[in-house]
Amino acid sequence: MSLPQTPLRPLDADGPPGFRERIAVLEIVQQPQRARSCGNADRDRRTLDPPPVLKLDVRLPHQPRTDTHYMKQFTWIVQCLLYSAESPCALLPPAAHGRALVRGNLVANAHFVDLALDGHRGEACYFCFPDLSFSTAGLYRLKFQCAWIDQHARSNSHLVRSLGTMGHQISDVFRVYSAKDFPSMLPMTPISLSLKRQGLWIRGGIQRNRRARRLARASSASRPALGRSAAIAEADEHENGTHNTYSENYIDDYHDNDNDFDNDSQGD
Repeated sequence: MSLPQTPLRPLDADGPPGFRERIAVLEIVQQPQRARSCGNADRDRRTLDPPPVLKLDVRLPHQPRTDTHYMKQFTWIVQCLLYSAESPCALLPPAAHGRALVRGNLVANAHFVDLALDGHRGEACYFCFPDLSFSTAGLYRLKFQCAWIDQHARSNSHLVRSLGTMGHQISDVFRVYSAKDFPSMLPMTPISLSLKRQGLWIRGGIQRNRRARRLARASSASRPALGRSAAIAEADEHENGTHNTYSENYIDDYHDNDNDFDNDSQGD
């Protein structure tokens, strides 16, 4: 037996009640850059670096900030689709020839957080895709489609309603490298680090700083006059061979999370 059809409300066809009275902007605040191709085994997962992060800003025309009170009344999601780099209209299937082209969670839930970064201050709505991985080397784009879940639909289940053409964005072109050509993981960005500190699981970058932290402990023990933060930054530079601005600017954040790092170290 088919479920009864629930007609869209004419005034709110592209969003929840009151949506058309507001200004809405979906933007990609962190673009993906690179990934290493990997197999289908969970142990061989290599995630997209840095993870794509989007921001949905909904506000009244006269409001200077995001209307989070209004947004929290509804459930927002963003779906991710894989496209060819040559044409943003060439949608690629998630699997081909019995092998998954893209793995990971292709739907992100909303996170209302304050990144406390320049250009991103104040509570806002973010969507992150931290575990996307790819099996085939090449050039790709990602299309992100925003939607909201109508929890009051007259049916036996909630309905997912798209925000239409307003609610999508297409990423910049990124490269998936073969294992032998992959250069390296990038340092964890300030946006990724801020989201991770607020409870969002993000892979990558943290292991490198754990190794730098161990080197810094040995270095600071032999040279007490050198400050602990400086020792860690110096160890990070020594390991990577380049100046790591993220480690220097955010090294104190790792000091505040000793328990987190100690627990991670036990799992190494």
